[in-house]
Amino acid sequence: MEKARLEGERDNLINILEELERGYQREKASIIKNGEDELDMLRRQIAEYEQIIRDNQDRELNAEEIERQCDELFGNEAPIKFKPQKGSELDARIAQLIKQENIRIPVIYLKDENYFIGSVKTQCILKSDNVIVRVGGGQYNFEEWVPFNHRIFERTIVINMINSGQTMEWVLKQMIESKPIQPVMYPLTKQTTGRISSPERERNSTRTDEVSPARFAGKSPRRGDNSPGGLDY
Repeated sequence: MEKARLEGERDNLINILEELERGYQREKASIIKNGEDELDMLRRQIAEYEQIIRDNQDRELNAEEIERQCDELFGNEAPIKFKPQKGSELDARIAQLIKQENIRIPVIYLKDENYFIGSVKTQCILKSDNVIVRVGGGQYNFEEWVPFNHRIFERTIVINMINSGQTMEWVLKQMIESKPIQPVMYPLTKQTTGRISSPERERNSTRTDEVSPARFAGKSPRRGDNSPGGLDY
């Protein structure tokens, strides 16, 4: 009897041990699966954050590239010089202010008292030797308004040159005539590193980069041409 009892307790302990082992294996498998699921989730989150970082880097590089090309195009001198009308006191005073304030964005006479400054059409009048710019319902002194908005105009021109793949003359003509500027197929990303310079330098450029806006320079005629791309104002 004692032997049978002991064998029964042994078998019972073996059953308990086996159940514990099975439970441990189930728990182990569950823990491993949960751990793998957590690892997969972490990997996805890391991938998402890495993509966000890359996107932010692209945007930063875009901004840096735009600033660099603004400095290159407008840093030293005006790529398109202002041409005052003979006998015009207003134009003579504008020319003085352009030199005085080191204005390097385009200032183009249109007709009557209308001018294209930077990237907007304005009206300019002369009052007691002060050039007053009328734009957006407001009136501003030329020597204050133009320098204050100078960098904004630079960026507007450069971004449109990059997006269109065209020269500054072509972009300005589209703006002056209120025509749309259609972007070319390549995106504005860190791969867009082609040099944008003055129209004269672009025409003489030997760059052949696939994404360089300089390769489109030949599509923009010289100033004064009768074709749609030329500036003749």
